[in-house]
Amino acid sequence: MGMYYSLRCKLKLKQEFIPQIDSLLNDADAEWSNITDIESIKDYSTDSRSSFIPFGVLAYSPDNWDDEPWRNEIEDDIWTFQCSVKTSSTIRSFFKNVVPVISEKSLHIEYFYEENDFADLYELRDGAVVATGEKIKYGYKDEDPWRLVQIE
Repeated sequence: MGMYYSLRCKLKLKQEFIPQIDSLLNDADAEWSNITDIESIKDYSTDSRSSFIPFGVLAYSPDNWDDEPWRNEIEDDIWTFQCSVKTSSTIRSFFKNVVPVISEKSLHIEYFYEENDFADLYELRDGAVVATGEKIKYGYKDEDPWRLVQIE
């Protein structure tokens, strides 16, 4: 049985990528492989689970992610989505090959592994997605030392 990794993102898109991401969200024939000719995105599209970002149904993610769904949409140039995928390599490839290319900046990148009681936060910094060292706690162990952060 595979484990699930869940992702929540709010990315301010570069103007030139808004039409491509809009197409990905709204055109049934659009896929990562055919929305752009950019090599790194083509590389990402070769991952067998690339379509799970952003379309993978939430699985084994924190309960309140279902209560407050982040609709897969672009509003005011900000692409918001949440999804789950069975491979962490898919998410790492998305972080490396897609986010820095399409994003002007990250407003929220949250990465959750189903066996943890916390999610790790990431940000786009100097052209790369990097861990901030901050975590959002979802478990019930009050003695956990994780720093809590608020989601806006």
